[in-house]
Amino acid sequence: FRRFDRQERGLMGPARPRGQRVILDLCEDLFDLEFEWYRPMIAAADEVVCCSHALAERVRAYNPRVEVIEDAVEADFNLNCAYEEKEGLRVGWVGMGGNAHHAESLRPMIEGLGHTLVTIHEHTGADVRWELSGWQREVARWDVAIAPLDERLQPSKSNNKVTAYMALGLPTIASPLDAYLRVITNGASGFIARSETDWREHLRRLRDPALRREVGRAGKAAARRYHLDVIAGRWAELL
Repeated sequence: FRRFDRQERGLMGPARPRGQRVILDLCEDLFDLEFEWYRPMIAAADEVVCCSHALAERVRAYNPRVEVIEDAVEADFNLNCAYEEKEGLRVGWVGMGGNAHHAESLRPMIEGLGHTLVTIHEHTGADVRWELSGWQREVARWDVAIAPLDERLQPSKSNNKVTAYMALGLPTIASPLDAYLRVITNGASGFIARSETDWREHLRRLRDPALRREVGRAGKAAARRYHLDVIAGRWAELL
């Protein structure tokens, strides 16, 4: 379902008389947007699968039959960044162009520290244009990955951004989104930044290639919990 409209709600109705279960897979929190049939479709489902625990908590107000199955890692675990000694680091962000302002807000600080910010998305202004065939290899050229956002405005987002970074061995700095906190052990498999001071300090520490390697390897191991095979297995158990 993409539109959550009357027509899509109508598709759910004939399932039960045929002895079929209706499982609604939610990857976006649309409660505060104008989707009239979002709540009724959630309530009508036999089970709702959510991409994050925070989203599941909101859904339970309308349907108690909720399961959390996180997004599978989109990156290739066979790729890995390099951990080189260098003065200026390549600090990167990839995502939807509409969210690029989160990374751009950190550009003055990142460049002020002598690093380069590389953004990858589909909008005008990207440092690198997003392409399905090449984004992973471009990301693997970075030294550090960042995942900034306003977790107060988007508390239900999934962990897929940080797990994609971590699968490529990148030491990752992220905002304290609940889904990120469940993946990253601060200072071990990545870093959590709750303030500009934190962002500066984490970037300062990650000048050390040995630390980047240590954190990157720990992050890659943590991301394997969300490997496609693992997540597919959880779906198979549910179905």
